[in-house]
Amino acid sequence: IAKLISYIDRTYPSLAEITFGQPSFDIRPASASTIHSSSLLRSRPGEIEFAKTGFTNLAGRCLGVKALVGDHSLIGVVFGADSDAERNKVMRTILTEAAAALTPTQIVQASNPVPTPP
Repeated sequence: IAKLISYIDRTYPSLAEITFGQPSFDIRPASASTIHSSSLLRSRPGEIEFAKTGFTNLAGRCLGVKALVGDHSLIGVVFGADSDAERNKVMRTILTEAAAALTPTQIVQASNPVPTPP
């Protein structure tokens, strides 16, 4: 799924933005639904660049996203959630932990040189 998201983003960026990156869109008469089914996309504009939800009995509720975390573009995938809320909570955790891992941490100050080992 992550490779598919990456391929669509690289090969068809306009298609990805139109179909997966809009919180709402009008595709009538093909479908009466015009609200993206991922509330995560609607609740985090600017961070979630696009999202694709899915469900099968075997895989459960699934979600693939392309997100901008700091200066980094990340792809996250969740499989097997029992509910939409659980699926979104897991993805929020993934993105939050990714942001923390990508945030530079200062270990020593420039004015305090690292001691030379004996």
